[in-house]
Amino acid sequence: QPQAICAGSSITINATTGFATYQWFINSVSQGVSFNPYFNATVAGDYYVIASYGTNCRGLSNTVHLTVNPSPVAALTINPGNNICAGSTATLNVGSCGGCTYVWHDQNGVIAGATSSSYVAGNAGSYYVVVTNSYGCPAQSNTQVITIIPGCCIVGGATTLNNHVVPTGTTENYSGNVVINGTFSMDLGSTVNFSPGCIV
Repeated sequence: QPQAICAGSSITINATTGFATYQWFINSVSQGVSFNPYFNATVAGDYYVIASYGTNCRGLSNTVHLTVNPSPVAALTINPGNNICAGSTATLNVGSCGGCTYVWHDQNGVIAGATSSSYVAGNAGSYYVVVTNSYGCPAQSNTQVITIIPGCCIVGGATTLNNHVVPTGTTENYSGNVVINGTFSMDLGSTVNFSPGCIV
């Protein structure tokens, strides 16, 4: 009778009780003599047992074929990183595999509706995913922790100023986010107006 397990797990194969000793075999290789009428199987192969009352009283069991199915790989990555600004997001990705299902979790439990190989998170917390392949073998990923950095800015679409000088008597107006590379200086009588946004 064929049996199947997932890699890293085991199955107990039982023999008839009441015998004095049990000699278990995997692929015709003896695993030694035991007093136990059961065997904890972890590797693929054909299993059988010779049960004995003594030297001249033995019984040969039927053969059990065991298949060990692979478990999926569940290595969770995060982009752009674990620290994000309020209002921004991070993408968690575990990679896709054919026939796999995905159940995402945070510190509060299962995330409703999150069933793909990636998840976009905008809240602080601990995230992991359970991946189950077509054999029904599950694997839990590593955990990624997202932290929201208070007061930080999102500089996408920003104006960049490189070693900028505001000339005398001029007025410059900037809206949104501004990234300053190098120095920023204002000559006498100049004015700069920044509307809501971030200065980095």
